[in-house]
Amino acid sequence: MAQAPHYLTVTSKCKFWGKFLPNLGLEGNLDMEFRAYLLKCAPGELGRPFTWYGGIEEKNAIARRLRAAFEQKSTAALFCRVHKPLEVEVVWPVPSRAAEAYLFFAMAAKLPPNALAQGRLGGWTQTNADMNRLGRMLLERERRMVSNICLRCGVSGHYARECKSKDAGLHMEYACGHCNATLSITDQGCCDTKVHRGTKRLREEEPPAVVEHRVAAPMRVAPGVGARAGVAAAPAAPQMAARHVLICGIEFTSLQWFLGRRPAPRQVEKAIHACGAHAVELQNGDMKTLQAGGFVNASKDLLPRCASCRDVPQLPRCASCRDVPQRFTDTACKAVRMDERVQVRRRGKVTASRGVLWRISDLQRSLG
Repeated sequence: MAQAPHYLTVTSKCKFWGKFLPNLGLEGNLDMEFRAYLLKCAPGELGRPFTWYGGIEEKNAIARRLRAAFEQKSTAALFCRVHKPLEVEVVWPVPSRAAEAYLFFAMAAKLPPNALAQGRLGGWTQTNADMNRLGRMLLERERRMVSNICLRCGVSGHYARECKSKDAGLHMEYACGHCNATLSITDQGCCDTKVHRGTKRLREEEPPAVVEHRVAAPMRVAPGVGARAGVAAAPAAPQMAARHVLICGIEFTSLQWFLGRRPAPRQVEKAIHACGAHAVELQNGDMKTLQAGGFVNASKDLLPRCASCRDVPQLPRCASCRDVPQRFTDTACKAVRMDERVQVRRRGKVTASRGVLWRISDLQRSLG
């Protein structure tokens, strides 16, 4: 087949190899049980390079799999729901699911060195659209291995044991959110802990999409002795960190993110009775959708100002856009399906916590 097939025409009898990836020497017998495929997908931002997704499926299910990816159905991989597939680049018969790794790492060697860190390649074990730092480090190690370059400095012509570079090699630093310790982890699994005394907690190294909102711990007056004199006791235990979104200028979060764990039934019941009046309900998406859209822990508001007060951002919101509407309203966040948007409404009366966001200030008073 000379021209890239339309995804609706792909069947178990179809095989195609595009020009972007050199032929890998796979036999291509149509009687083989699996079909490896490579999709050219939309970039993460306008003007950025294209992204790619490689996968594998049984031959009798390949048509359904590609249709789910291109139409961004809920059964599609998260990477394809964030980066809409544009074109079929490869669909080829293979004998084993292990061929997916062959295709993935062939693409890793083909793309520029920073492509994996930028999240331009999905598939194999990398299905998330926003990869964490540990995943980036491990994938970069694999890229260097298949490219036959030094695992320490990333330059060809020698091995890591012969490398004279003073570079520390592949490693990542994890800053603890509860103390001043920094854990340095290498691609070999070795780690080193450093404690920075008297320094600020190293939270700024986290990407903006995952920086957590932390509530300042209030000071308590010591009971009994010294209470009348106003002697401050040790600070209360800090409130659990919570990721949040802005809606009409107010911070909302989910119960699980506020508590840092799955809420107990009594906590859900307490939140419903104490915080349900201001709770809002999501439709066409959840907190993961908002995070993929860049609205978690960001200054972007899900419900932007109306036209009458948009030109004067330094003034408070007007009455028409100060409160969350009681009917479902489109937000600025795109839903999984490109022709829809995540919707939000003020619930008023809450009976369950699923799909509900709560004011952080209300949760602090009731569950803090």
